[in-house]
Amino acid sequence: MHRRSIRDALGSEAAFFQSHPEYAVVASRCSTSALSHTVSSILSQHIQNLLPGLVEAIGSKRAAAASELAALGDGHPESASQQGALVLQILHKYSSTISSSLKGNASDMSTTELVGGSRIHFILRDIFVKGLSTLDPTASLTDDDIRTAIQNSAGARSILLIPEEPFELLAKQSISKLLEPCKRCAALVHEELMRLVRRCINADLRRYPVLTRALEEEARVFLDAGAAPAESMIVSLVQCQLSYINTNDPGFVGGTAAIALAQEEIRRGRSAAERAPREVLSAVSEDDPDRTPLVVKSTNKADSKLRKGASKGGAAAGPSSLLKPGGLPDSFSLDESGLTLHEPPSVLRATEPETDEELLQVKVTRILLRSYFSIVRASLVDTVPKAVMHFLVNAAQQGLQQHLIHTLYRDDLFSELLREQPELAQLRKHLRERLGALNEATQALNEGAEELRRVA
Repeated sequence: MHRRSIRDALGSEAAFFQSHPEYAVVASRCSTSALSHTVSSILSQHIQNLLPGLVEAIGSKRAAAASELAALGDGHPESASQQGALVLQILHKYSSTISSSLKGNASDMSTTELVGGSRIHFILRDIFVKGLSTLDPTASLTDDDIRTAIQNSAGARSILLIPEEPFELLAKQSISKLLEPCKRCAALVHEELMRLVRRCINADLRRYPVLTRALEEEARVFLDAGAAPAESMIVSLVQCQLSYINTNDPGFVGGTAAIALAQEEIRRGRSAAERAPREVLSAVSEDDPDRTPLVVKSTNKADSKLRKGASKGGAAAGPSSLLKPGGLPDSFSLDESGLTLHEPPSVLRATEPETDEELLQVKVTRILLRSYFSIVRASLVDTVPKAVMHFLVNAAQQGLQQHLIHTLYRDDLFSELLREQPELAQLRKHLRERLGALNEATQALNEGAEELRRVA
C-alpha cells in the first residue's frame, strides 16, 4: 500500500475539488482545511459567548471567598507588639459597643425590639415605678389590726386622743415592705447589663474563645462590684425613711385634715347604710301595698352594741367589752349567784370599733398611713433609680474599658487570649488555597479571551 504524507494528501484533495466540474465553484469550502477553519470559527464564537458568564461566576466566587477570608482575619499575629495592639483594639471596640448601646446611639440599632439602654429604662419606669404605685400600705391591714396596734400602744391606759405611736409603728411596717422591690430593681438592671455584655460579643470576638470568656468574666466582676454599693445605698435609703417619720413634710395630710376626712367618710358610710334599708322597704311597699311595714333597725353598730350590753348587764357595755373577740365566750357572766369574771383567752385581739370615737381612730390612722406612705414612695421612686444609674449603668459606661485594660492588657496573656479555635486556622488555609485557584482561573480566562480576539 502506497503511503502519502498529510501534505500530499491535502494537495491531492484540493486538486480533486478544483478539477471536478460540479465542485469547482465551491472548492474553497469543500476541503479539509475549509472544514477545519469553519469548525474553529464556530468553536471560537461559542467560547466567546460563554466567557462573560464564566468570568462573572468565578468573580462572584472570588469575592465570596475573599470576604469570608477577610472575616477570619489574618490569624494570630507573631510579634508581641502586634498582639498587644490587637488586644487593645478589641477591648476598646467591645467596651465602646456596650457604651453606645446604653446611650442609644449604636450603629446597628434594632427596629424590632428594645435593646440596651431602652430595656433598662423600661425596668426603671414600667416595672419599678408602676409596680410601686400599685402598692397600698393598708390593703393587708384590717380594722382589727389597726385597733390592736392602737390599744397596744396605749398599754394599760385609756385612749383619749389619736395616739402617735401606732401610726409610726404601722408606717414603719409599711415602709419596710418597700425594701425588697427596691433591691429587686437593682438586681433586674444588673441582670440586664449582663445580658448586654453577652449580646455585644459578635462573630469577630467568637474567633477567640479564651478572650471571649475573659471578657464576660471580667465584665461580670466589674458589674458585681457596682451592684454591692448600689444595694447598700438602696438599703440605706429605706433605713433613712425608717429612722425618722417626718410628719412635718409639706405633703403630709396632718392630723386635723385627717380627722375631717375620716369624719366625712364615716358620714358618707352611715348615710349609705341607712338609705339602703329604706330603699328596700320602699320597693316592697310598692309591690304589695297591703303588706305590713317592716321595722327598720338602726345601722349604727355602736348604738346596737350599747343597747345589747344594756339589756344583758343592765348598763351600757363598758371598757371590758373591748376585750371580747368575736366568737369567744363573754368575759363575764351574771346570774342569780352574782357576777363572775372570766379569764381572758391566751390570744387576745381587739374587737371591731364599737363607738364613733373608736371608728374615727381607725379611719384617721388609715388616712395618715396612706398619706405618709405616698410621700415615702415618691422619694424612693426618685432616689432608687438614681442610685441604680450611678452605681451600675453610668459606671459601666465610664469605667468598664479601664477595668478591662487593667485586667487583660498584659504581655503574658496576649498569646493565650488570641488563641483561635483549631478549625478556624484550617478554614483560613482552605480559603486561601481556594482564592488562589480562583485567581488563576480568572487569569486563564482573561488570557484566553485576549487570544481569541487576536486570532479573530
